[in-house]
Amino acid sequence: MKIKVANVIEDARLGGPQNRIVQIAYALSKEVTTTVICPRSNSLPFQELLKEKQINFKLIPMVTPRKNFFRIFEYILKFPLEIYFLYSFLKKNKYQIVHISGGSWQYKGLIAGVFAGIPTVWHLNDSKMPFIIKRVFLILSNFADSFICASKRTMDYYENLISPKKFISIIQAPVDTKKFEKKKISNKKDKNPIIATVCNVSPIKDLETFIKVAKNIQIAYPNSSFKI
Repeated sequence: MKIKVANVIEDARLGGPQNRIVQIAYALSKEVTTTVICPRSNSLPFQELLKEKQINFKLIPMVTPRKNFFRIFEYILKFPLEIYFLYSFLKKNKYQIVHISGGSWQYKGLIAGVFAGIPTVWHLNDSKMPFIIKRVFLILSNFADSFICASKRTMDYYENLISPKKFISIIQAPVDTKKFEKKKISNKKDKNPIIATVCNVSPIKDLETFIKVAKNIQIAYPNSSFKI
C-alpha cells in the first residue's frame, strides 16, 4: 500500500523547491502517492510540470507574502481561514505525512498538519532569513516532527533554532544528469565552449567562488568562456 503524502508549498512560482518537489514525487511514485498543494497565483508553469509527470495537485486559496504592506495585511487577514481550509482538506483525504516545502517561512502547512494530527516534515532550503521569520520559526519548529535540510549550510544556520530532540537530516536536491547529457564536444565544431551559472544575485549564492573557478579554468583552457 502506497504512503499518502501532502506536499504543501505557499509559493507556486516555478523555481528550485518546486522542481525538487516534482523530481522527488516522480522518482517515488511507485511507493508514494504525492499530492502537491499550492496557491493558484503564478502557478501555470508549475502546473504544467506537474501534469507532465502525472503528479496530483490541488490549487487552494492561499496568499503568498511579499514585501508589500497591502500584501502582508492580506496575508495576516486571511491566515486563519486558509489554515482551516488546508486543515479540512488534509483531514478529509487522510494523508499520512505532511511535507512542508519552501523554507522556514512556510507556516500554514505545519499548523494545518498539526491540527489534523498528521506527522509533519519541514523542508528547509535557505540560509538567510529576516529576524522576525527566524523568531516565529523558533516557536513553531517545536511542533514539527522532523526536518530536512537541503545542505550543511542550511543545517548550520537553523540547528540552534531546532530542539536537539528533533530528527534532522541533510538531503540535497536531486539533479537529473540525463537531462544534461550531450555528445562529446568536438574541438573542430565548438572551439569556445561556454560554462554558465543561473541564479539570482545574492550573497548566499557565493558567486565569488564561481568567478575564482572561472579564472583558474580560463588560465588552463584559454578557449573556454563563462557567463553569469
